[in-house]
Amino acid sequence: MPPSARGPPAPTATDPSHFLALYRNHNHRNNRGIMPKRIFIGSLSVATTDSTINTQFAPFGTIVTAAINRNASGGSLGNANVEYTADQAGTNAIAAKNGAQIDGSTITVAAAR
Repeated sequence: MPPSARGPPAPTATDPSHFLALYRNHNHRNNRGIMPKRIFIGSLSVATTDSTINTQFAPFGTIVTAAINRNASGGSLGNANVEYTADQAGTNAIAAKNGAQIDGSTITVAAAR
């Protein structure tokens, strides 16, 4: 098979796309400030919506993604993940919201694994 049929060449260390590839493929667990801070929110009420999560956690920083985890039928699993652009935003959200009440449930907030 000719090289052009295999797709684009792999990025090199001098190519800016190399850093984007590293960013996308990283496991979200480093402490070097390269990756956004991800937090896990547990013990949510089934009445809690994605919009509520966004509203409650937006004051701490710019949110990349925020979503309630759902089962195959679309029902809430009672937990959510929020990803921020900055580590400090996630750290502040954990400090402020762990043990807080949302929709009548006392939630737990911790760094995502």
